[in-house]
Amino acid sequence: MMSKWCALVAMAGTQRWVGVLLPLTLIATPAVVEAAYIGRFAVNVPFWDEWLFVPLLKAFRQNGDWLAPLWAALNEHRMVFPRIAFLALSNLSGWNVIVEMYFSLFLVWLSVLGVWLIYRKTCRGSLWGFVPVAWLMFSLGQYENILDIPSVL
Repeated sequence: MMSKWCALVAMAGTQRWVGVLLPLTLIATPAVVEAAYIGRFAVNVPFWDEWLFVPLLKAFRQNGDWLAPLWAALNEHRMVFPRIAFLALSNLSGWNVIVEMYFSLFLVWLSVLGVWLIYRKTCRGSLWGFVPVAWLMFSLGQYENILDIPSVL
């Protein structure tokens, strides 16, 4: 009798591991890899379009007219909300662009959470069906975008 109970407990533990814990681990793994990638390859030097942020940052820090550069076009875009996020992060971090890279990773996590909520509501599938989505959203194939913040936000 005891051996049947032990077998049931062992099977339930295995099903929980295979049905929940393993897929959650596989969903979180690419985010951890991306964080390690940022930690290894990120440098605190503005790159490409980030230099265009300097006049806005200078005007903001010197209490000048910073609303005009905030609304200014950049490559035919008006990036008001990302610039506001940049201003907030630059004040908190002293314009450490590595902090912006980790903030971008946080935004991807929020996106994955949003897609997960849609997936759960519409598909009602298992966690296994969401594993490829997480791997695609945290893909290191986007290695340039991971380290180049204006293209992400």
